[in-house]
Amino acid sequence: MKKILAALLGLTFAFTLTACGGTDEPQEIIQEDPTQIAQPDEDPSLTALRQEIAESGSVCAVGYLGQLPPGGDVNELLADTAYPFLADTPVVPHAGSQVFCVIPPDDSTEMIVEEYLCDESNGYQGEVGVTLYVSPYGVPVILVCNENDVIPNLVVTLKGADGETVSYSPTLELCGGTVFVPAGMSILDISDYETVSQQAPPAPSVDFTGTWEAYEDFDGSQVVLKTTFGEDGSARYLCGYAYSEFLSDYQGSWYILTDNGTYPAGAVVLEMKDAMSGADFFGVYSVTAESGTITLTHLNGDSLLHGWEGKGITFSPATN
Repeated sequence: MKKILAALLGLTFAFTLTACGGTDEPQEIIQEDPTQIAQPDEDPSLTALRQEIAESGSVCAVGYLGQLPPGGDVNELLADTAYPFLADTPVVPHAGSQVFCVIPPDDSTEMIVEEYLCDESNGYQGEVGVTLYVSPYGVPVILVCNENDVIPNLVVTLKGADGETVSYSPTLELCGGTVFVPAGMSILDISDYETVSQQAPPAPSVDFTGTWEAYEDFDGSQVVLKTTFGEDGSARYLCGYAYSEFLSDYQGSWYILTDNGTYPAGAVVLEMKDAMSGADFFGVYSVTAESGTITLTHLNGDSLLHGWEGKGITFSPATN
């Protein structure tokens, strides 16, 4: 499945869907009660935001609120928000730790939140699953979602009074860390990235910055693997046969994941592109250290060597 996750990224995000129902029966749907919605008393900050959405020509507003730590409370991410209405906004918890808010453009827009399934069980083709939230009255929603940074696991469908329907999966740009906006879709990004950046990121369990190398037997030949983890988050991975020129030169970044139920806290994500072939690389690894060496154990995505999924490779400090 070399490069399958990277290849599917564009397929996953590039859609502006008409409404489509999943094959699963809805379970435990959060359905807004119209008797609980006092439209004339709409929060002034919500009214002003809807006006901004209309003036910008956007289909909705989306804000990234931050990463929810294990056992954390969404309200902790709302302490400094410029939008008081979020304190009373329904929360839809799903698998993952990224927290987004989605605000429809008006109170006549119906919003449906459904699972988005894209994994080995369906050949990474992507399909809509269980319905988790429905509001025909334009009520905003806060979503806790996305187990990893490659494939989102929720899709939000907005149906306007004019019958126009669009769908969007809240997630972040892989490189910039800002709200992802599909090509051809206008979304008002209301994220407070300065506040988000002040949230303490998870620290690596070991210090693995520096340049490391390993030698492994691969298909009867010896290959050399060379990795560099910069203190600034930059990453580089070179691979080739021993005593010859490198055949690949991946360059990009690394970052640490929180414990989100899928990967252990401190797991490392490598997100790179081959300077020679242009091929993408995305992999998740655990990192352990012992006696001056580090071991990268493949957890998901691309492996450092083809066919070495789930295996660990031990690196020593590079000699040159």
